[in-house]
Amino acid sequence: MKPAFTLIEQLAAIALASLFMLAALAVLAGIARDRAARPDRQTHQTISRAADLIAQDLSESRRAVFGNGHVRLSGFGSLDHRSLSPTHRPARVEYTIVRAGETSQLVRWETDLDILSNRNSWTQTVCVDVAGIEIRSLSKPPKPTTRPANDLFGPSDGSQTPEIVELTITPTSSETTVRRVICLK
Repeated sequence: MKPAFTLIEQLAAIALASLFMLAALAVLAGIARDRAARPDRQTHQTISRAADLIAQDLSESRRAVFGNGHVRLSGFGSLDHRSLSPTHRPARVEYTIVRAGETSQLVRWETDLDILSNRNSWTQTVCVDVAGIEIRSLSKPPKPTTRPANDLFGPSDGSQTPEIVELTITPTSSETTVRRVICLK
């Protein structure tokens, strides 16, 4: 008779192979879970960077108007449009949600107030898949002061920027809303 494996040896080999397959399946399921969570993390990081930019513009603003999905700031929050580094020149900065089809994006529109030309405005997409932006004052309005004659920011630029605000950015594709309390003074 030829040597062969016994029934018990074959069952042990099948059981061992099954354990290896279960371990491999567990590893693959973990990788799939990680890949599924990655877009939410990237969305959260992008929106956090957008919140940082808005906080920087708020800290440089002198006057502000907050509306539903729209923010208009006037102050010294001008950025160099090539390097995006602060120039601290007078500017009007607006953030708004622009919808195109099924996508929406948060757009920053800057108008330099000290340049008298038709090239003093530029726009930048801050982040995509944003459903809403809201800034709410958490402090009492600042006491009105008399404006100096050389003030670039008139009443049409809104009221004085409050000392403490809450910034909320809501994405469209995930449950991760970014909220920040920002102290400006």
